Amino acid sequence: MKKNGKMLLGAVLVLTLLTGCKGKVMHPQAERETQMEGGQQIQTEMQIESGNQLESEYQMEAEYQAELDEKKQEKQAVKTKVEKAIGKSFDDDDWKYVDASECHTGYLNRPGYPSYEASVECYKDRDKIYVLYNSDTGKNYYYNDVCCSMDGGMTWSYTNLYRNSYTAMYFVNDTIIMEDGYHFFGGPIVVYSDWTNQFKELETNGYDKIGVLSEIFIDWCEVDVVFSDPDAKNNQITIQFYPRKERKHYLYEMTLNLNTMEKVSEDDPYDLTETGEAYAKTGYIYADSAEVYLDETELNVKYRRLVSLFGNTTSAEYEIRYAINEIYARKGYDFTDTEFEIYFSRKEWYHPIAGKQVTEEELNPYEKANIDLLVKIEKEVQAVMPDEA
Repeated sequence: MKKNGKMLLGAVLVLTLLTGCKGKVMHPQAERETQMEGGQQIQTEMQIESGNQLESEYQMEAEYQAELDEKKQEKQAVKTKVEKAIGKSFDDDDWKYVDASECHTGYLNRPGYPSYEASVECYKDRDKIYVLYNSDTGKNYYYNDVCCSMDGGMTWSYTNLYRNSYTAMYFVNDTIIMEDGYHFFGGPIVVYSDWTNQFKELETNGYDKIGVLSEIFIDWCEVDVVFSDPDAKNNQITIQFYPRKERKHYLYEMTLNLNTMEKVSEDDPYDLTETGEAYAKTGYIYADSAEVYLDETELNVKYRRLVSLFGNTTSAEYEIRYAINEIYARKGYDFTDTEFEIYFSRKEWYHPIAGKQVTEEELNPYEKANIDLLVKIEKEVQAVMPDEA
């Protein structure tokens, strides 16, 4: 009996050690119930978390929808004001509404052109509203009628923009800036406005010196103005000039501060600013051609660069021909009814003598030598292919 009791006690101790229950043995059924309770608790926690997530998503969706509704109401309110301002109603599909705060690019169009998107384009930034439209007045030379308001649509002013089909308008903070055609015997025109109808021509230092060169370079009218990198933070924009037939290399680049309308930086790989400044100051291509001998090496380098610049010899040939004839023009040569009449008539220093021809005896040694040199270089330029320059 004592032996059997010892054996039973030993078995209980072994079972206790094996189960780790500190002397307590868990029934298999009880273990399964405990596991089920744990799983149910985890499932409940997951359901609560999922419900909270759905509630958060519903709230975000509701806020987003409320924002959309607010913007839709604002858009409709602006549309009503615009319809009253231009005196006609239009469908929602017939107008383009743009939040133009900070930076935006718009385009001048009119009905009937391939790029036409909407008959009314509305740009808005806080209380400023700028509207492009066509009033159907029969004035077909207008590409766009414009009305604008600085007080949220309470009062409006009106104007017309023409010669601007397909032209990009750049809205940068409080400034609108764009290219607006070409001067007669002048370079590309850039204009800017403070969201009003009063556009001013850009004449900042550097740009005006470049523009004057078009009097010499007839192909300057084959130059495109390109705007890039509108920067609302620094309130500036970059302006580049490219030959119209290619966009690989710009002729000149400047970054413009829209607060002061002065250049922040520039890249002038062809020294056009220096050339333009000298020409604008004197009105001469070679102001000292009657007093010094022109340098053949310098001229060859210059005109090869011009050929490379425009991809043809036309501009170089025009400048050389003007440079030759300005020597005669100084002495009063009468260019009436010639291809040079308009060019020289614009020079303050030119005082023609009716019917006057300049003889070789009137030329000094510098003038004779410089004419011969320019004629020689003209022939060399005519023989140069653009890809050799």
